[in-house]
Parts: sequence; structure tokens; C-alpha cells
Amino acid sequence: MNTTQRPVPSATLDQATRTSRPRRRIAHVLATLAAVAAALVGVTATAMPAHAATSVAGCFRSATPGMSIAGVGVQLQAYGTGGWFTIWSGSLPQSQCVSVNTPYHSNYYLRYAVNYSRFGATWYGTSPYNATPGYGAVHVGTGVVQCAGCRI
Repeated sequence: MNTTQRPVPSATLDQATRTSRPRRRIAHVLATLAAVAAALVGVTATAMPAHAATSVAGCFRSATPGMSIAGVGVQLQAYGTGGWFTIWSGSLPQSQCVSVNTPYHSNYYLRYAVNYSRFGATWYGTSPYNATPGYGAVHVGTGVVQCAGCRI
């Protein structure tokens, strides 16, 4: 009686490999789609949505205690197919709050942004909320302005 094991024919191994390959391919495709979806959501959902707006108000405060940011440039931005674009520019008053009527941009997501450079320093920040498309007045919150290169 022969007690040696017989080798498994190669056709059986090929069949086992073939049945697991489609599963790995499907898992890879699903993982890729999930990563793409997460990236797209990250692009459009950088801030929490506020309510619909034809008038947008917002405030800013400095991340550095005691530093005034009055006079720093601020923009109202709308989100279009190419990303965020500026629809209004101004400077922060002493109250560090601004309000802009937006009747012609009510079909866009809106936010305030600070991106201002002067004397070798750069101030930057955005409102914590985005106004959603629609009609009405909305406050997009109080954003925090950071300063790179400021000496206090």
C-alpha cells in the first residue's frame, strides 16, 4: 500500500485562485470608491452648513489673546465649480463683524475668509459655518484668525 500523498492537480489550485481574485478586485474597487467619496465630501464640507442666505453676517476673533484684527482684509466667498471665489472684499471694523447682502448669490454656498498679508505677516481663517443656497438672513459664526509671522 502506498502511503505517499498525491499532489493536488494544478487545475484545482487555479480554480481556487480564480474564485478569490474577483472578490479581491471588488473589495479594491469598493475601497477606492469610498476613498474618492470621502475626498469629495471633504472638499465641499469643510465647514458645517448654516441656513439659506440672501444676507450673510459673520465675525472673527484673533487666536492670539489681546491682538486686535480690526482693519484686516476679509472676503465673502461663494463656492462654484472651480472652488471658492470672492464676491465681496472689505476690511474688518472695530467690532470685527461684517454683514453683506447677497441677493445675486443666493444659489451658492457662502462663507467669510481672511487671507491678508502685510509687513511680513499673514492673517488667515474662515467662518466656521457655510451659508447654504436659498433665501433669508444668516450668521455664519465667529471664525478664528491665525497669524503667521506676527510678533507680539
